[in-house]
Amino acid sequence: MFLKKNNEKIEKELDEAINNIEVRILKVIKSDEKLKENFEIAISVPGIGPATAAVLIACTNNFNRFKNAKQLGCYSGVVPFQRSSGAYKGKNKVSPKANKQLKTLLHLGAVSVLNSKNIFGEFYNRKTGEGKNKMSVINSVRNKILKTVFACVTNKQKFKPDYKFQFAA
Repeated sequence: MFLKKNNEKIEKELDEAINNIEVRILKVIKSDEKLKENFEIAISVPGIGPATAAVLIACTNNFNRFKNAKQLGCYSGVVPFQRSSGAYKGKNKVSPKANKQLKTLLHLGAVSVLNSKNIFGEFYNRKTGEGKNKMSVINSVRNKILKTVFACVTNKQKFKPDYKFQFAA
């Protein structure tokens, strides 16, 4: 009984501390116009919540650290590389030097959109329906989410679910 009461008290204090930190992070983001704009663009993408957007902004120096989405994907650990040497062709694997915190947040975001009716959920259902490995497809969804966020921030446009890319004639 004593332990349960003590744990509840500690849990409540930790929850309050986490909430205070989140409020402070949001205040910092909202105090700078560029941070605020990129934050709002990032959270418009399915699978990207406030925590993931804040970590992305912090890790990428407000999306100025990387020149393209592939560099950001490599840093995040969502772009697989082929392991090969001479005639040996190994499996494709992601870098073990990736930012694990960002990779975890992207994974949670990707899992949250798998069964939804957006482009990421449709992609997941199509690929798993073709017999692809589920974890490999989830990694592809993480990569797609990250590329989408990078493109939206670079173009200064919020995510549009009905956007159709058209080739120039």
